[in-house]
Amino acid sequence: MLLIQNGIGLEEDFVCDFPDTTVLAGLAFICSTKAKPGVVDHTDLGRLNIGDYNSRNPERLIAPVKHLRHAGVETEIVDYALARWQKAVWNICFNGHCAVLDTPVNKLLECLSTAQLCRDLIEEVIEAATVCGVSGIASDYADGIMEMTRLMKPYSPSMKVDHDHHRPMEIYYLYTRPIEEARKHGYDMRRIRMLEQQLRFIAVLSRQEKLIDSKMQPQSTLAQLCKKIKFIVQTRIVL
Repeated sequence: MLLIQNGIGLEEDFVCDFPDTTVLAGLAFICSTKAKPGVVDHTDLGRLNIGDYNSRNPERLIAPVKHLRHAGVETEIVDYALARWQKAVWNICFNGHCAVLDTPVNKLLECLSTAQLCRDLIEEVIEAATVCGVSGIASDYADGIMEMTRLMKPYSPSMKVDHDHHRPMEIYYLYTRPIEEARKHGYDMRRIRMLEQQLRFIAVLSRQEKLIDSKMQPQSTLAQLCKKIKFIVQTRIVL
């Protein structure tokens, strides 16, 4: 099973529910948005890295990587724990930050104050990964993330898009779970914890707005027709 999802801890939870399943982690580096059913806007990038979570057999990764490369997808085999946290560095910083401030990624970096906050969030995630036993994140990784993001085309990450459309946001594996894992090792992700609390606040507001919108929406033509038929039948019964 290849799990292509953002966050920390999802493979562990999946294996708890399906203990006999071989699980690979898929880490997608792509800027894309589902514009409407059946339509995906691909803005930038397009790499998929694969890490071995529990197969303990590197040969199992060769076939899927071969097929993906044959299809034109840039794919690499990576260390699972290192790759998961490296991907989380970008996602934890920019996904929630864009949703809370209601802005695309490029606008965050155009302002000196929010650009510095991005840098602080990135460094906090790197520190959390280190205390959780992940080695191999280079000292200049934060510099690389900031530079890569500056070069990206204007983009709204998935969590902001979900919030814009009143859909549930992936808060647990992107925020709650990493915070819990770091806390187990004695580290408090205080900035990320504040961002998580803000995300939970706007998630509540979003659910309330969705409920209000659904009540305000005009009835569909079918619903109106059924209402008219019901009225006609009741009228005839009375007459």
